[in-house]
Amino acid sequence: MYKKLLLDETQKNFVTHGNERIRLLAPAGSGKTLAILYRCVELYTKDNSCEFLIFSFTKAAAAELKTRLNTDEYFTPIRYVTIVTTINAWGESYLKRLPDIYNPRLLSDTLSRKFAVLNNLQPVWTLERFKHIRDLLVSTNGPKNSAHLLDLMDQSKCLGINIEDFSEEKDNYIDVVQKYIKYFQSVGVSDFVEHEYWKNLSKLRLDEKTGYDEVSAVAINFFPFFVAATRTLIGMGFYTFEDQKYLPYIHLRRKNNNGTRKTVQKKIHLFVDEFQDSSPLDLYLIREIVKLHDASLTIVGDDDQSIYQFRGASSKFIVSPEDFFDGDFQTIIFETNYRSPTNIIRLSQRLIRHNNYRVQKNISSINDELAQIHFIDDEPSKIFQRVESKFCESIGSGHKVTLIGRTRGQLLPYQIICARNNITFYSDDDINIFRSDAFKKLRDALKVKIYFSPLSYSPNNVPGVRFDADGYKIHPLRSHGSSQDDVIKIINFIIRYPLNRQRQSGLRSYLRNRWTNIKDVEDLREIIDQYPHINDLFAGDLSEIVADFFSTKKVTDALDVMAKKFNGFKKDFSRSDDDVFYTDPPFTHLIDFAVQYGDKFEDFLSDLENIEFHETDEYDEKIKIHISTVFRTKGKEYDTVIVLDANDEFWPNKMAKSESELETERRLFYVAITRTKKELIFVNANRNPSPYLNEMGFDSERRCFFAAGSSTNGHVRSVD
Repeated sequence: MYKKLLLDETQKNFVTHGNERIRLLAPAGSGKTLAILYRCVELYTKDNSCEFLIFSFTKAAAAELKTRLNTDEYFTPIRYVTIVTTINAWGESYLKRLPDIYNPRLLSDTLSRKFAVLNNLQPVWTLERFKHIRDLLVSTNGPKNSAHLLDLMDQSKCLGINIEDFSEEKDNYIDVVQKYIKYFQSVGVSDFVEHEYWKNLSKLRLDEKTGYDEVSAVAINFFPFFVAATRTLIGMGFYTFEDQKYLPYIHLRRKNNNGTRKTVQKKIHLFVDEFQDSSPLDLYLIREIVKLHDASLTIVGDDDQSIYQFRGASSKFIVSPEDFFDGDFQTIIFETNYRSPTNIIRLSQRLIRHNNYRVQKNISSINDELAQIHFIDDEPSKIFQRVESKFCESIGSGHKVTLIGRTRGQLLPYQIICARNNITFYSDDDINIFRSDAFKKLRDALKVKIYFSPLSYSPNNVPGVRFDADGYKIHPLRSHGSSQDDVIKIINFIIRYPLNRQRQSGLRSYLRNRWTNIKDVEDLREIIDQYPHINDLFAGDLSEIVADFFSTKKVTDALDVMAKKFNGFKKDFSRSDDDVFYTDPPFTHLIDFAVQYGDKFEDFLSDLENIEFHETDEYDEKIKIHISTVFRTKGKEYDTVIVLDANDEFWPNKMAKSESELETERRLFYVAITRTKKELIFVNANRNPSPYLNEMGFDSERRCFFAAGSSTNGHVRSVD
C-alpha cells in the first residue's frame, strides 16, 4: 500500500486512522505534506465517491501541495476529486457565486479603499446618527481617517464580529460588544484586541463628551456605522480581502441556522493546514463549512509555531480544538524531524519547553549529523564583513542562506552588502524599506549634501586648494548646479510635513535674491536666520540644523543629523500605514554600517541606489540569499540560518509584557532556529544576550568560550 521508506509508523497511523476529527501536530520538517495526501488516497480507496478540500495558509504552501498532487503517480486517483487552495481563495470563489452580490469588485489598494469610504459610503456617514464619523472624514485628515476606518472594519471582521448579531436598539450594541470582549478573553485573542484593535478604535476618539464609558461609547458610535457601511458596500458589490472569508461565513451561518442546507450527497473530507495561525473568523468559517457538508475535519499544525497573534490568531484553537468544534479530536503527533540535525532539535526543544501553554512533545531527529553553530560578536563593521564573507562563500558553494531579522531596519545593511557584491537576493516586497517614499527622500537628502559640499581627502598640498584642520578640501557651498530648491528640499525634510506651495514660493524668492551672497555654510545659516517668516516654518533652530547637515564630513555624521534632527524622518505611526519607513526608521543600523564608508558619500549613495537592481520579490529556488523577517521564513528551510541581533532588545521584543506575549516571542525564536539544515549563526549575542540562549543551554561561560576560540579568529566554534 505505501511506498517503502516514505512513511514512518506514526505517519501510517495518521493515514489509516478512522476518526472523523483528527488533530495532527506536525512540527517543522516532520513530513506532513506527503502524509496529508497519503491519507486522502487511503480514504478514497474506502469510498471513491468522496471529495477532498485542503486549505493551506499561503499560496506558496498550496502550490507545493498541488505540485505533489499533480506530479506523483501515486496520487493519480485523487487528483480530480481534490481541491487545494487557500481559505481566502476558496471564500472569494464562494462569494462570487452569491446571488445578492452583483459584479463583485475587490478593494485591493489604498486608493480604492479610501475612495470607497469617502465617496461610496458618503450616503451613510453624512447621516446625522453618524456625526462622529462624519467629523472624522470631513477633517483635514479625512483621507487617512477613511483608510483607518476601513482597516478597523476589517479587524472587526477578522475577530468574527457578525453584523447580524446587532439590532437597531442602542442597548443591543452595548450588550453585544461587551459579550464579544468577554469571548475574546476566553479564546486567547485579548492581547490583539487590547494592543491592536482597541488601541486603533481609541484613535477615533469616539468616547469624547458622550457621557458613556469607553466601551459603551465605541459600541454606540462605531458599530452602528460598521454594520451600515458593511451592508452598503456589499450592496454595491465592493469587498475587501477579509470579506473573502467574512461574507461566506455570514451566508453559511444563515443557511445552516435556518435549515435550508441541502442533503449531503458526497462525503467531504476537510483538511486545514497551519491551523495554529487561524483567526476567529477562520475558525468560524471552517466550522460552518464542516456543518454544511457534515464533513470530517483534520486540523494540521504546530502550536509551537503559532506566531501570528498580532493578526488575531490564537494558539488555543489548536491546543484545545474540542472547545470550538462538536466532538472529540484524536491527537496524532509527528515526533520525527527529517530536516534538522540532532543538536538543533535538542536545543530548540530545550527552548520551547519553557512555554507553559502548549502540547508536550518528544521530538527527535533522523539526522545524526551535527549542525555547525556559531556566534559572531564584534564591532559592527567587522560583523558586516563576516556576514559579507558568508554571503560570497555561500554563492560559491551553492548553499541557500537566510538572514533573519526582527525588524525591517535590521535588514537594510545586508541588502546593501548584496548589491555591492552583485548578488541577487530574495526579499518580500512589503519589508523593503528602500522602496518607500521616505527612503527615497533620505537618498535625495544625501544627493543634496553631495551637490553642496563635496568632500574629498587629500594628503598633498595642492596649489589654490584650501584644506581644513582635518585635511578635508574646502569647497564653495554652491556647486554642481545646486539651487534654492535644494535648500528648500532639506528644510522640507527637517520639518514634519513639507511646506505648502505658497510658502515654498516665498522662501524660494527670498533665497534667489540673496543667492550670490552665499559662499559657505555660515552665509546660508545667517540668511535663513534673517528670513522674516522663519518662525512660521519651524519652531526650532532651523538654520542651525541646515548648517549642521551641510557641515558634516562623514556619512555617519550626516545620517546622525538626519536621525536626530530631521522631523520628516522620525518614527510616525500615523504615517506608517502608507510608508513602512516610519514604523521603525533604519538609522541605527545604517549608521553602524556606514562607518566603513568614511567620507565617501558618493560610494554610499551608489550602493543604496543599486539595491533595487539586485533584489527580487519573486520567490525562486535558484536564489541563494534570502533576507527576511522571521514571519516570512516560516515553512521554509535553508542550509544556513543567520539570526540578527540575538540579544534582549530584539528577542524577546521589549514591548512584550504579558505571559502570552512572551510565549509568542519564544515561539518566534523557535521558528527562526528550526529553519536550518546545516549551520546556525547568532549575531551580537554577547551584547545584552537574549535569555533564549540561556534557555537553550548556552550559559554565559560557554557563550564566551565559543566567542573567544583562537582557532577561528575569535568568533566561531561548533556546538553539539
